[in-house]
Amino acid sequence: MVRKNEITKLRSHDSCLRTFMPSYLHVFVPSYLLVLLSSCLLIFLSYCLRVFVPSCLLVFVTACGFEPVYATREQGGTTRDVLAQIRVVTPFGRPGDQLKADIEDRLNPEAVSTGSKYELRVQLNQRAEPFIIDTDGTASRFVVTFDSPFSLVNLADGKEVANGQVQRSTSYNVSETDDYSTVIAQNDAVRRGITELAEDYKLRLGGLVVMKKLAP
Repeated sequence: MVRKNEITKLRSHDSCLRTFMPSYLHVFVPSYLLVLLSSCLLIFLSYCLRVFVPSCLLVFVTACGFEPVYATREQGGTTRDVLAQIRVVTPFGRPGDQLKADIEDRLNPEAVSTGSKYELRVQLNQRAEPFIIDTDGTASRFVVTFDSPFSLVNLADGKEVANGQVQRSTSYNVSETDDYSTVIAQNDAVRRGITELAEDYKLRLGGLVVMKKLAP
């Protein structure tokens, strides 16, 4: 059985290479050399796909005006330096405190002590709605929706730099026999939703730096 599989593979390599070679070489080149050359050809093509294609795409994207999020700015400093200068203000309460901590961890992961040049003012609205209703009229699954309007203010002049809204949704199941499991699932859904909001804020603010709406 093993011998048969090896023969099949050799024939496959042979056939692969013959498609790229002139017909007169089929007579003079031994099969084992065809297999060796086909293997080298496949390795070379794989290398080109992994190295040259991404490099060409990077050059093309850069030529179109795009740049890496964490590149050094022309004004000096990196995007990470600019994000570290944003002070975050969230509503009072546990969800607001969690959102504030998650956003700060992403904007300034190394907790570098810098002066605040901008202030991100975040609101957080949360609601849970039934998603799956059983035949007896009870909900077995809920969807938790998070609406988070925000405004970004330049502390130097008090002018608003940007505003908008970030929205995320998560869900959790309701246990028919264990209320504690339902509470744990609900808290986990809230935790995941807040984490996703924080990640969205990082991307949104990083985009503002790339578009040069924020400067060091």
